[in-house]
Amino acid sequence: MASLVRPRRFQTEEELKTACRLLGWSPQEAAWGIRAGSVPLGDLRTGEFVLFISHISTDLGLPISSFFPLLLEDFGLQLQHLTPHSILMTLIFVHLCEMFMGVRPCVILFRHFFVLVKSGKGKDEVGAYYFQMRSDLWTPYIPGLTGGKWEDWHKEWVVATTEANERLVMPTGGPASDRQSWRAKPSLPSEFDPVLSKIRALAENSLTSLHMLGDFLKCRIAPLKQRPCPAWSFTGLQDCSRTHRGEGSDLTQEGLEVLVRAVMGEIFVLEHLILPQGVVPLCEDSSLRAAVLATLPTLDDGGVAARQNGGTRTVGSGSLVRPGNRPCRAPRGLALLPRASRPWLVAPPRSVPARPGAAPAHHRRKRAGAGCTAATGPQSWSPLQSVRGPLRMRARVAPGPPAHALPLE
Repeated sequence: MASLVRPRRFQTEEELKTACRLLGWSPQEAAWGIRAGSVPLGDLRTGEFVLFISHISTDLGLPISSFFPLLLEDFGLQLQHLTPHSILMTLIFVHLCEMFMGVRPCVILFRHFFVLVKSGKGKDEVGAYYFQMRSDLWTPYIPGLTGGKWEDWHKEWVVATTEANERLVMPTGGPASDRQSWRAKPSLPSEFDPVLSKIRALAENSLTSLHMLGDFLKCRIAPLKQRPCPAWSFTGLQDCSRTHRGEGSDLTQEGLEVLVRAVMGEIFVLEHLILPQGVVPLCEDSSLRAAVLATLPTLDDGGVAARQNGGTRTVGSGSLVRPGNRPCRAPRGLALLPRASRPWLVAPPRSVPARPGAAPAHHRRKRAGAGCTAATGPQSWSPLQSVRGPLRMRARVAPGPPAHALPLE
């Protein structure tokens, strides 16, 4: 069963504003609302769900991207089943795919590298499951994060409002799938061969999960948030994918350290965030980006997409989860096999009870701003010399960490 304890903090208006700043919400997005949690939880309104502060601190953004609910659905999970570290692993996977490989993240590729594991034998299902890298990988994956112990993280939570999705409903039991399906390994089609080769090359070139964490924090990108453009299209300070935009929104060196330490839970060496020599984010090299997008397969949330146009990606726009937990519909242009044909899904999921009056998950609210805004001027970098080369940091602003990164008392 799943249980909640009364939050120790985030009960006052000022503390709730801090949660909004952590999410990087604009005034318009903040209108969706965050309210203090209480026990017993009671009935939630349409679009409301339990959001742990530790999940926010990993840079989980709202509204959540279409990939993440599909991944949760594939494992039969609810958001609250997962530990903060597993959320972070998923964020890193998404940023690796978009910014350094030039493909969209997809469920079949994630399952190629990771399995689901139950933590301990406790009866509480909240945070009782985590993703773990497979031990039988033929293709190496980038090294994971060390440290980052999350203690008593489930004691800090709020009730947030976003687009209604059944994967955000508080779980009443374990995952809606059996243990055999958690470890079942999909057979990747041949279209994934260049993708695996790219991952191997990056891993052999010493790229790590810590590099990914530093890069998406530095860019102010929330990889699991709905974004009009993938990370390889990032344009700088005014990019619409950023959680914080405009002058003064860039992270200082000190601010980046605060955010990384908040996630890592240990002292780290700043130079370890420097990208290895020869590894370049695709957003910084247009020639490399064009070559990569033209040669790698087009992927979407579930797997290999049906079409590719001149190296540009075809973005899926279908709904992913439908009421009653019926098999999801693939996004437009996605060649996703029916659930019964996916061999790693051995058992069909049990139905997740929907709240009375809840809107169907596929009824999407239209978002303002359909495209990205290009940077208004040339992007400037302030190299910081070290034994491993320049640490690419955006132009510094006033010293000191940003307000949203300050530790809470």
